[in-house]
Amino acid sequence: VEASARAVVEAPAGTQGLQGWFVARLACLFNRIPGIRIVSGLRTRAEQARLHTERPDLAAPPGRSMHERGLAADLAFSSEFAQRAAHSGAGVCGLGFPVASEPWHVEPSTGM
Repeated sequence: VEASARAVVEAPAGTQGLQGWFVARLACLFNRIPGIRIVSGLRTRAEQARLHTERPDLAAPPGRSMHERGLAADLAFSSEFAQRAAHSGAGVCGLGFPVASEPWHVEPSTGM
């Protein structure tokens, strides 16, 4: 008799098109800290180009954004507490906030 089990993780809203293992890390963070939601996830090259044209100070040039690879998300926080908790707890979930001027931008950390 063979048996196998598979864990089912409910994906947070806004994760469509993101890499599955990154979604699992986001779910870890969302389960630990209430008051977080995704406002931007996967972007096409055209979407990234438009954002870069509109806000070159914030958006990476097309081809250089982790959003295009399904490995970045921009988050909204319900409070300053939620933002601080997300930043301090992200490492446990294999995530990081690598852009100091964009406290909403989360990516997988390399230390996992």
